Amino acid sequence: MKGNEEERARREKKRVNRQKEAMLERRQKAVDRGKALTGMDEMERKKLATQRRWDRKWNHRRWKIDARKGVLK
Repeated sequence: MKGNEEERARREKKRVNRQKEAMLERRQKAVDRGKALTGMDEMERKKLATQRRWDRKWNHRRWKIDARKGVLK
């Protein structure tokens, strides 16, 4: 019984150490790509760029429609 518990504790310790190493590696990669400084990763940056592009597109369409109606805001 005691041997099994020691083996389980040893496996658990190895698993925790692997997780810590993976976390440090992810952290370093995040620092390398600037996420740690800006708080923003690449996917979020792309999402915001797409959202801004669509906002500009729809704003331009609204301006064209308003211009046709002769409405100035």
